[in-house]
This record gives sequence, structure tokens and C-alpha cells, in this order.
Amino acid sequence: MTKLNKILSPAEIHAGENQEQQRAEMRARIEREIRTHASLLRPDGSADVTDPEQQAGRRLPRRMVIQRIQKMNPNLVYEQATNYPDRGGIYFNGARENIVTGEMEQGHWFICGIPHDMVNEFDLRYAVPDTIVDPTVAFHEQHIQKADQRDRGWRSVLLVLVKNGLIELARAEELFHIGQGRSSRNWQEAVN
Repeated sequence: MTKLNKILSPAEIHAGENQEQQRAEMRARIEREIRTHASLLRPDGSADVTDPEQQAGRRLPRRMVIQRIQKMNPNLVYEQATNYPDRGGIYFNGARENIVTGEMEQGHWFICGIPHDMVNEFDLRYAVPDTIVDPTVAFHEQHIQKADQRDRGWRSVLLVLVKNGLIELARAEELFHIGQGRSSRNWQEAVN
């Protein structure tokens, strides 16, 4: 007995194409997620970004970090978090442009978080094991290390402020003596 192939309607063909497109998009999203987590957890030169000792670098009291930042821009202030007393935030008091309307708005704007007491020189990243769908083999899983959270170091605080146009990089390098710290590939990539 011969088997006859079913003739697919245009709607069935379209549904099959949509399903294949969704699978391809899911594979691409999973592969991007894997690359992102691997990138966040890759060593910074020879330093393991998940090792507290290697990431501490030159630790500074938060008060000193804020004093130096305020020398560059007195409109930047620190506030301790109410619900998380070991954390706080850097805020900008002043006018900024509303990106929707183009008008200047006066306010108290959150810029980034920072530890309350001591601030490491470099970000410390926390990795947790995770299981995800293997994008290359159907019905398989892959085990990865996922970047879960981070403690922001003062170098990354400076980068956020520079990128937001709130301080100048050259002045930050001068006040924080960046050249005296260990070499950081992440810093070099961010500032170049």
C-alpha cells in the first residue's frame, strides 16, 4: 500500500513557517543569554570577577568615594536605602532633559547603586548554577553559570557617571588615581 502525502493548505504552511521561526528565535535568544552570562563572568585580565579578594582592589570608604565625586559635581548626592541599609544610591539634584518632550525638568534623579560602608575598586559578580534548554540538541538541557547579581565597585560607579555626562573621565582618573590600581581589561574596553 502506498502512502500519500498530504497536501497542506496555505494556512497550514504558514503555521509551520511561524513555528519554525519561533524555534529559531528561541534558539537565538538562548544562545544570546549564554553569551551574555559568559561575558559577565569572564575574567578581567587575570582576575576572577567572582573572587572577593581579587575584586576588592583598593577599597575605599563610601564617604571618601562620595567626597571625591562631589568635587567633580556637587549636584551628586548619596542616600542610604531605607529597606536595605547596607546599600545606597547616588542621585543627581538638578535639571535634566526629558527625552520625550525635550524640556528641562528639575528633580532628584537616581543614577546608580553603591554599597553603604566600604566600596571595592572593582565589581564583584555573583554566579549561580542554572539549567537551560540546550539550543543545539532537542530535548536536552545545558548547565551554565548565570550572573545573578553584583556589588558595584567604585570604578563602575565612575563609568556610569561619565556615561551620563555628570563627571569628566580625566578628572575622575586624576582624583581616584586609576593608573595606580591593577590593570583592568574591562575598564580599558569601557573607556576606549
